[in-house]
Amino acid sequence: MICDFLLIEVDLLMNFKQSILGAAAIYMTNRVTNKKNLWNLELQKASGGLTENDLSPIYDKLFNSIKII
Repeated sequence: MICDFLLIEVDLLMNFKQSILGAAAIYMTNRVTNKKNLWNLELQKASGGLTENDLSPIYDKLFNSIKII
């Protein structure tokens, strides 16, 4: 469902690779569901080295877009 919201936000689609958006969707899901460890080393390795700091700005844009809907 979160990935569906990515389709609405054209700015995100135009400015970020799909792999980064997918990682941001996982990060957002973990954050919204109050996971203790939002982005662990395993996820960082699987994403090609993306850190929580890399994903946080994308999360902010996506979250703000969803709030408007």
